[in-house]
Amino acid sequence: MTPVDRANDPQGGCGTVLRMSRPPIDLDDTDAVLTAIADIPPRVRPRCTDLMLLVAGADRRSDTLLLVDDIPDRLPQHQRVQALSRLFRQLRSDLPGAEATAVAVCRAGHPDPTGEDLAWHDAIRATASHAGITCLGVYLSTDHGVVQVLPNAA
Repeated sequence: MTPVDRANDPQGGCGTVLRMSRPPIDLDDTDAVLTAIADIPPRVRPRCTDLMLLVAGADRRSDTLLLVDDIPDRLPQHQRVQALSRLFRQLRSDLPGAEATAVAVCRAGHPDPTGEDLAWHDAIRATASHAGITCLGVYLSTDHGVVQVLPNAA
């Protein structure tokens, strides 16, 4: 996958997308997803957010992890949606079998979801759905732990 374009970003630069293989996990198993995310400690940097995507096909078993790094920590919601829309379209193009995902928002601080985390949650769910990808959960990964942002979100 290619870098994610961040044109007009006042903080400059491009987020890069790194693809890794990993042992398969069932994305319907919240505990397995929490463990998989916790196994990859977030890079904690001020004023930056990373996204970690576990990607699966129709069987909802993920053996692919994508890491999108260096996203400004505070984006207006419309820019967040635009960036995620490009990311999910690119994901569908580069991995045509991608049908489901679990996404972790990685940032510094305590794992108590903030308004920013809830905004990421809403944008991730909406843009994944629009791209035809089922979002099986949005998680928050920090240097102090991993939690599901809204555990009962459908």
